[in-house]
Amino acid sequence: NTRLAILGLTFGENLLKDSNEYELLITDKADLAGLPEGIIEAARMTAEEKSTSAEASADKEKGWLFNLDYPSYLPFMMYSDKRELRKQMYMAFNSRAFKNNANNNESTLKEMAEMRHKRAQLLGYKSHAAIVLEERMAETPEKVHHLLDELLQFAKPVALEELTEIQNLSNKLKGPNPIERWDFSYYSEKVKNEKFEINDELLK
Repeated sequence: NTRLAILGLTFGENLLKDSNEYELLITDKADLAGLPEGIIEAARMTAEEKSTSAEASADKEKGWLFNLDYPSYLPFMMYSDKRELRKQMYMAFNSRAFKNNANNNESTLKEMAEMRHKRAQLLGYKSHAAIVLEERMAETPEKVHHLLDELLQFAKPVALEELTEIQNLSNKLKGPNPIERWDFSYYSEKVKNEKFEINDELLK
């Protein structure tokens, strides 16, 4: 338990460090296309704060700074017209603590899985999942799998229908075919606006 607690802290610290180390500095105003004014202003202020911080160099280039914090990342993925920049942000976000650097969590995760399994066996359980679920509503891993299989029957057709709808709009706008993960939020937002005339005015 002590070792698992240490591993949990290490995992969280590595994730935070890797998240904080990534920055997307935009210096060409054209690369802000599609982004709401509120998000652009927040990025400008972030860049300004970074350029005047004690850690920053005196010749830090100014512009609009985006990072992997949700208030910066999510709007960028939803509104940015620049597909390559969306891809860059998406890849950075989804490879946090999983790159060849000091923050890599692969060995930490492997050891956590091994320790959890070892603890389960010492306590007479088949798996870590069996311990975690015993006092919860699901009770057993088998029941969880059964529930997920039932949900899949209903959720998958709806998800495929939604994906088709988003792809159709992308085709209509002469966008990518097929759409990739870094395109999904962007075109999903456009589908929402087209179908329901909903727009997030607070961001504009």
